Amino acid sequence: MKLKTLLCCLAVGLMALVAENVSAFPLTLTSLNGTITSTAYYGTNAASTTNRADVTAFTLKKVLTVVSNEIFIRTSGTNAPPAGSRIVFDPYTQITYITNNNGYTYNLSASSNAIAGVVIGKIAANFHGTANNGGSESDVAIMEFSVTTQGTNNVAHKINIKGRSTLGFNVNGLTGKGTMTLRINGSGAGQYKNSDDGVATGTAVFTGSGTPEWEGPYSVWWNNQP
Repeated sequence: MKLKTLLCCLAVGLMALVAENVSAFPLTLTSLNGTITSTAYYGTNAASTTNRADVTAFTLKKVLTVVSNEIFIRTSGTNAPPAGSRIVFDPYTQITYITNNNGYTYNLSASSNAIAGVVIGKIAANFHGTANNGGSESDVAIMEFSVTTQGTNNVAHKINIKGRSTLGFNVNGLTGKGTMTLRINGSGAGQYKNSDDGVATGTAVFTGSGTPEWEGPYSVWWNNQP
């Protein structure tokens, strides 16, 4: 197995975003669902505190709408995502972005004031290699998916899903093409309409295919990163 230089890997991701093309290994957010359980207001005593938690369901469609509205607000309406846009994560560049089939791209995970992102924290590897660097992989991992928006009039929303998750990866040794699925499960901070506190619980699924940046298990590539 050979590791292509990190510089090359980052360059691929950068060119994909600058040139407004999809990445070399795009994983599309195909499913997202869960709930936010929140306390609207905490006061200094029981009488001034909301005494019943609100439970609000979220779906992929709702989150896409919130994220699109946030981009519209941040760009003053000049770069709003077109209809049919989707959220994508590239596991090799570690960039999360929104894109469509006509070249639109907006980086959601830029370090300054990120809107959405995926973090892979730990991986327990489980893989089987075949000829020509092909093989299959079924890992257990700690992964995180988050969405944070301010909305109009600073009405904030937050979803943070983090916990025991799975990573499936299959590579055809003859073609070099691979397919990957991330299933992110868990709980974390949640906020609905500027609530004072809350907990989000849910599942996010990213899946896609492409040509891997590494000839071998993704877990080994991931472990070699700084």
